[in-house]
Amino acid sequence: AADDQVSTSLNAQSAIAMSAAINSSTEFTGVRAIVGETSVIMANAIAASTLDGTDFITLNDQKITGFEVQANDADGSLKDAINAVSDETGVVASLDKDSKLVLTASDGRNIEFSTSAAGIAGNLLAVDTVTTGNLTLQSDYQFDIEHTAAGHTALALTDLGAAGAGA
Repeated sequence: AADDQVSTSLNAQSAIAMSAAINSSTEFTGVRAIVGETSVIMANAIAASTLDGTDFITLNDQKITGFEVQANDADGSLKDAINAVSDETGVVASLDKDSKLVLTASDGRNIEFSTSAAGIAGNLLAVDTVTTGNLTLQSDYQFDIEHTAAGHTALALTDLGAAGAGA
């Protein structure tokens, strides 16, 4: 978790933290991790709703409230409200072709999204969620990734015959 100072939830499981753990062993494993962006597409098109003191969205610890959301975010108010706090959240909002909300953190931080009311949740996501970023692993050698029953992941380097513990 100390390696990820920007995620608001599940820091130790973030792509940033996993990358730091893998990269701390690169000299032994030959494997390097690169953090990719985090992206989540909401389950449903945006339905009309009111965000107020009772019904609101929380995105990476920032409460988003105080306006009417039009169906399909026709006036862009939801997207604009999320983007207005992007300096605090690290998340940028857009809409896909089906008027679903797309949240993206280009630095790979986790995206923590929750709603205060079932109606709003049904409009966007079925449940509150934390989405983690992507990792790309690179090496000059062939390697395998093995996941054990205990939930541990190990990198096995075929050409070097070495193994390094991953995150």
